[in-house]
Amino acid sequence: MTTQRKSLEISPEKPPSVAKSEQVPISKESVVIVAATKFFRMEISQERFLGHCSLRDRCRITEDKAKVAEADAVVFHNADFDSMSQQNLPRRADQVYVVANIESPVNSPMRPPNDYINWTMTFRHDSDIWYPYAYFSTPDIAHPALTDEELDKIWSQKTKNNIATWLVSNCDTKNDRKLLVTKLIESGLTVDIWGGCGNPAPACAGVSLQSSECVKWLVQPYKFYISFENTNCPDYVTEKFFETLRSRYAIPIVMQRKLYEDLRGDVKVPPNSFIAVDDFKSPAELIKHLNKVGNSKNLYLSYHQWRKEYYVKFDPMEDTGYCELCRRLLQGNNAQKSYADLGGWYGNKPDFCDNGFVKRWLAGGK
Repeated sequence: MTTQRKSLEISPEKPPSVAKSEQVPISKESVVIVAATKFFRMEISQERFLGHCSLRDRCRITEDKAKVAEADAVVFHNADFDSMSQQNLPRRADQVYVVANIESPVNSPMRPPNDYINWTMTFRHDSDIWYPYAYFSTPDIAHPALTDEELDKIWSQKTKNNIATWLVSNCDTKNDRKLLVTKLIESGLTVDIWGGCGNPAPACAGVSLQSSECVKWLVQPYKFYISFENTNCPDYVTEKFFETLRSRYAIPIVMQRKLYEDLRGDVKVPPNSFIAVDDFKSPAELIKHLNKVGNSKNLYLSYHQWRKEYYVKFDPMEDTGYCELCRRLLQGNNAQKSYADLGGWYGNKPDFCDNGFVKRWLAGGK
């Protein structure tokens, strides 16, 4: 039997800094999390999702549904959720039902029914458990700041005649990103396109694996990387942007500046770490700027000066995702609420995502 929780409409708040929930005392000896679904049809295992977490010995993840009765939380990955996921799950009043979703609300609207989910775990800054692709933080021993000499090496890597590249296999997206790239090329942008929408990548199979070493070495010789997401939605910024900065040492070209400057993190996204299309009035103006930056070592490296003060924090992360879920459960923080309109909260509403930007901008507006 499903125990009903108090319904709660949750509205987006202003982006907070990274929550430091580790400051809250832990009150439980151990917790159990049952994964009621797969993760994109792959196993949700202790090693994969908690192998890095300092709390892994006190927090167990299992796919064994026989453990649901004793579980502190039951997690459903949205893309793998169906009616079978809910069947025959004994539910206690103090259990937390969690939905995890790292996809755009346009491409992956919430599947669980209303008044069923207690906590959300997504890239959205107003999720109960924040689960971003990455964020900016300050250097530490493991991630030291870069020196001027190391910045010089970035410039020396940029050996390609074409100044930009793009790895893409999804050619038909709601935000018309391919149309924008086509118009930029027609206006003079020199770009190599790899993947299903371009040419086979040399010596690099599986370009859809954006974090692979192969992709890193493919992109590094280029000065710019086209980091257009498949939809323009609040907080939806993926490895297309973060990996370009973290491992490829290229300058990301994005569509709308505000989507990036509004991102949550230990620190704000440095404004001079990327180039935004909507800073310019036309394709010609944007390309003129790209060529100017690409032909000047000083100008180019000005877009990398942030590396002296910050770094991009990727997995493993102690303060987000499954590790943060473990911490919150160990703290006994089992909020008695449910989402009365889960789809509406996630973005199932008009104008939540701005997928008309490209056509507006090409027509002379923003």
